[in-house]
Parts: sequence; C-alpha cells; structure tokens
Amino acid sequence: MRAVQMELCRTDIGQDREIAWLERGEGEAVLLLHGITEDHHAWDSFVTELSRDNRVIAIDLPGHGQSSPLPHYSVFSTAEAVTAFIAAEKPGSPRLVGHSLGGIVATITASLCQVRSVLNVGQALRLGSFIERVKKISTDLAGKRFSEVMNAEMASLAGPRLPEAVKAEMNRYRIPARQKVVTDMWLPIVHLTEEVVLADLLPTLARINVPYLTLHGETSGDAYAPWLGSVIRGARTEVWPWLGHCPHRVEPERFIDRVRIFHNNFWGRGSHEQRGFSGQAR
Repeated sequence: MRAVQMELCRTDIGQDREIAWLERGEGEAVLLLHGITEDHHAWDSFVTELSRDNRVIAIDLPGHGQSSPLPHYSVFSTAEAVTAFIAAEKPGSPRLVGHSLGGIVATITASLCQVRSVLNVGQALRLGSFIERVKKISTDLAGKRFSEVMNAEMASLAGPRLPEAVKAEMNRYRIPARQKVVTDMWLPIVHLTEEVVLADLLPTLARINVPYLTLHGETSGDAYAPWLGSVIRGARTEVWPWLGHCPHRVEPERFIDRVRIFHNNFWGRGSHEQRGFSGQAR
C-alpha cells in the first residue's frame, strides 16, 4: 500500500481556527482520527484501500499537523472541534474510525452529533492503568526530555511486533511543538482517580446509540468488555492478542478487512469480547 500524497483542504470551524484534512474517494463518509502527537499521515497506508468504496476523510486534529491550535487541549475540546468540522463540511452521518486519542475523541464526538458508527482502536475507556503510567513520566513530559520519553513510552505500549519503519515514522511525530497537547491532556489526570475521570465521562457514553466496536491488541481484563457494553449500549470489544497499542499498524490488511466487515454491520458471534472475526482465539 502506497503513501497518499495530496494537497490538504482547510475548513474554518470558527474562532479563527481551521481543520486541515485530506479527502479521497466517493460514497459513504469515513472520518479517520489519528493518535496523540500524530497527524493525518498516520492513515496514509489505509486511505487508498478504504477509498475504493468510501469517501475517506483523514483530518489533522487541533494542534497537530497543519490544523490550528486550541488555547487548551482536552478530549472534550478536541471532540467539539471535530463536531464543528462535521457541521461545516456536512459529510452526512460519517462513520468514525479513531486510534488512541482519536478513539476517545471519536467516542465523544458520537455523543455530540449524528454519526453512523464508531470504531475505536486501542483506546480503553477505563483509565486506571494509564493514569499510573503517566504519573511515572509526568515530570519528564513537561521538560526537555519530552520527545525521548514519549517515544520510549509509546514504544512500550506498541509492543515488539510493530514494524521498524512504523516505529521510525511515529517517532517523528513526537516533537516539542506538540508537547502542549500532551501536557494539557495527560498531566491533569495524574492527580485524579479512575472513578473521578469516569464520573465526567459516563454521562457522555450513555448518550451514544450507534454501532460501537473497540479493537485492542491486548486484553483490558475480563470485566472490561461487559462493562463497556453496559455503558455504551451494545458496544463490542474485540482483542487481537499480542499486537499492542497499534494493532492496525501491525496487521494493516487484516484491519482494512475488519473495517469493511464492521461497516457492513457484522457484529460477530458469541460474547461481548471477540477474538478474531468469528470469536475464535488467534
């Protein structure tokens, strides 16, 4: 799959801010949301295939790539910017596909405007273990070792199967210019408990009423899938074992197939937590 080289479009979302985005293909809109510090290029290897039967839109989230910054970054302010983009461009009711930060932003966006579905890649919505990880590196995240520490932390999350070329690409995203996004989003939670974070998030999750699939490269524990299905009506959790935080970058062809299957309303069989397309462990 070849990288996509196209001129970015720009959309005014109000308050002198713009969202930069790439568009390819025709048909039902699929909106791709990248992870923290990344930009639309994180989806380059997927756009060509997905655009064969869809209008694919890959955006730069605020403060990333060529999109305008925000005065302060949070998952909620970022989702509001994505919602403003959807309102401005009117792509119908798009299907949202988001990785990491993009996964939780897609989730919140689905509570704010009309979308057709959400595919959340790699972003658990219970954040207890994440809070503990951020506590250990919080001082360095705010300092001059930001890029080094971010690369080490994300490499640990991604696991050993992430291709070296993808590791090198992702390391290039973690630059000092995007440090504020990380510190604004991550550092406030180190003083909070998971219960406090969930108290803010649960009312948002309860408003989501579209097909919702979360795809992980490692298990979040036996209790996670039924919990998610109870707080987001009908949500399903699928695990591709041993693929780490970026399962779509480890097995891109499999991921493209899974997106198409999900968008054709295939939910799989068996319990809330599916392993592989048919519910079989892989």
